[in-house]
Amino acid sequence: VFLAGKSMLKGLIATLFGIWLASVGTDIFTAESRFTFGMMELLDGIDFIVVSIGVFAVAEVLINLESQGGAELFKVPQGLRNLLPSLRDLKDSRFAFVNGSVVGFFIGVLPGAGSTIASFLSYGVEKAFSRHPEKFGTGAVEGVAAPEAANNSETGGALVPLLTLGIPGSATTAMLLAALILWGLKPGLS
Repeated sequence: VFLAGKSMLKGLIATLFGIWLASVGTDIFTAESRFTFGMMELLDGIDFIVVSIGVFAVAEVLINLESQGGAELFKVPQGLRNLLPSLRDLKDSRFAFVNGSVVGFFIGVLPGAGSTIASFLSYGVEKAFSRHPEKFGTGAVEGVAAPEAANNSETGGALVPLLTLGIPGSATTAMLLAALILWGLKPGLS
């Protein structure tokens, strides 16, 4: 429901289109070809790399073509000191790093949860346990550090269901699963 956005019809159409793409190829039970239209190249289905390029790259191109406004340029302060966090920022966010990492790892272990859920949940947990929750939403370091730590540690947690059950827990592990299968390795129970 959340992924459909404001239009449930668009979400339903995208879901049906995805199911249709997944059904192209040879049926494993009856050995009959589905939606191949006589093309031998489609008997094995649509290649995962082709679908992932289509989903990620073509969608980004269409989004960029749709936005007609010019790019906004911001003046970035020069120097290495402006790029790195200060010692005070590191001190203020030391517990946020740990909390975000733990939340992100355990959300990553859940198959299909993803880094977005880990980031939002980590932000909520950090805000709930903060001594100053009113600072969140104004650029508080803890409000940035916890979701970023959760985002990064989610990938490590997503490797657990991938390597033990063969179930990718995120888009990153789905690509890793595809690479392992291309090399002839089958993760999971065997």
